[in-house]
Amino acid sequence: MRLNKYAVRFPGYGNIDTKSSLSIFSETTVKTTEKTFFKTFNALESLTGFIIQKSRTSELGKQLNSQKRTLDVEIDNDIKQEKIQYEEEAKRLQLKIEQKKQEMDLELQRLALETSEKAKEFTFSYEKHIKSSELFKKIITCEKNFLEETHRYIELFGDNFSNRKEYILYCDCERKSLELINNYLKLMI
Repeated sequence: MRLNKYAVRFPGYGNIDTKSSLSIFSETTVKTTEKTFFKTFNALESLTGFIIQKSRTSELGKQLNSQKRTLDVEIDNDIKQEKIQYEEEAKRLQLKIEQKKQEMDLELQRLALETSEKAKEFTFSYEKHIKSSELFKKIITCEKNFLEETHRYIELFGDNFSNRKEYILYCDCERKSLELINNYLKLMI
């Protein structure tokens, strides 16, 4: 560790002329000596105060470095916890997505079956039936609810993954799906 040495100047503490012709035991010289001693004490007091402050500053620096290391460890732990939370949320979301895909597939198959049954009974317009189908409306509404519910999870991921192509692709698909859903719901009877 490199130590910096500082020259400390004390203005007003000049050199004492010890070769003067006056007697060193004279009243004036004794008073001058007394003043010199007090100046020396004051200078020593200033120096010890400086040393104490420097020591305290050094100790505070050590304490701050220790606290910084502790905070760094806490931040690293928080980041790890956040990553674990993201991973768990993503896994839950994947399971939910798979379930919703299966539900939608079943509903669409049911819709196709219902539509083919209606076609056997009497002639009708496919578009007219779909437009008034409660089952199709239920499918559309469920999809809208699912996308809106999923959106808050996706916003959490946005802070860290918004520059990923998967995230951008999903946001684009979500926007298109919601536009389709809104168009259907506007036009359905």
